[in-house]
Amino acid sequence: ERFHSIITMCIYYGEEEWDGPFSLADMLKIPEDFQDAVSDYQMHLVQVRDSENLRFQNPDVRTVFEVSRNIFKKEYGKIEEIYREQDIDSELGIVIGSITDSRELVNLALKRKGGRMNMCTALEELKREGIQEGMRQGMQQGIREGEFQAKREITVALAAMGLSEEQISGATKVDINIVRKWLGRDSDLV
Repeated sequence: ERFHSIITMCIYYGEEEWDGPFSLADMLKIPEDFQDAVSDYQMHLVQVRDSENLRFQNPDVRTVFEVSRNIFKKEYGKIEEIYREQDIDSELGIVIGSITDSRELVNLALKRKGGRMNMCTALEELKREGIQEGMRQGMQQGIREGEFQAKREITVALAAMGLSEEQISGATKVDINIVRKWLGRDSDLV
């Protein structure tokens, strides 16, 4: 009677290259005198981001690795080229979204739960959402900068009217040190 062999494999799906240990010995501090007595076990590492040379029998596994790898490398054209006319199971979309840390892709796949989805359509929708989010963030940043500039102008105007730094700080809700910098009364001008 024989035992069945067991192979332990680590599938790493981080965006950056693996920088962890590759064997048991890499994880331990073994005194030199004992190194020969300790069995070392090599880790079989598969990195999604560098999986081009791997060939998978299962088409779903191949799709997950291929799409995830191309998302990590921001090679969306390859995804479009391969999956333009091809739908995938929404469950694969959930896995790909989880691997690539794309909450939006997971949400899109969940909307089609039990069905199929087109990766190109999903990526286009993600792109649109990303553009809209960028516009929202840009508008918020612009508003903050506008408010900042307005407070600076108000500070100068209030100083010209004879208000003290403390009064200006209280009226504008700006830290007194910043008020001093704006009024040129501090050696470190903003």
